[in-house]
Amino acid sequence: MRTKPTGHNLPPQFVDNTTSHLTRIFPDIEMQVIKPYGTSTIIMVSVARTLKALIMLRGLIIDWVIVKGYNEDFYTENDKLDMWSGSRYLVFQKVTEHANAAMLHFYSPNLPELAVRSFLTWLRSYGTLFTAPCRKCGNRLHNNMPPTWRDVRNLDVYHESCKP
Repeated sequence: MRTKPTGHNLPPQFVDNTTSHLTRIFPDIEMQVIKPYGTSTIIMVSVARTLKALIMLRGLIIDWVIVKGYNEDFYTENDKLDMWSGSRYLVFQKVTEHANAAMLHFYSPNLPELAVRSFLTWLRSYGTLFTAPCRKCGNRLHNNMPPTWRDVRNLDVYHESCKP
């Protein structure tokens, strides 16, 4: 008999303990935990002064990810959290697409803490978004875009058209 998924319905105290533990595991990533709607948790992440991300959690399962440039804001003029508007920059729109694909790759309802930790490790690799050359072509720009794709297994850097 299979074990039932547990990542969605964890006690709030367990989620709080896990998110505070994540801030200690990843000291090079700025994290702010927000609880706008009671049981839902949002982690606002800043990676190497390169990008910001909102990671929406249900329990410890990642539901949605939005990535914006470091200079972009997630708050509206009324100081309300805007969880749905994407970046105005194409490069971060692409990173958002890749982040949502990676979220699905790392999905693990039976090991939700490992899934979140693996996703954050993957997201941290974007600290070199504008400096790392593509592993295949060796260029930093291709079609006026940096290599936005990161391999989920080994974090190798590729342009969209160069990925294996």
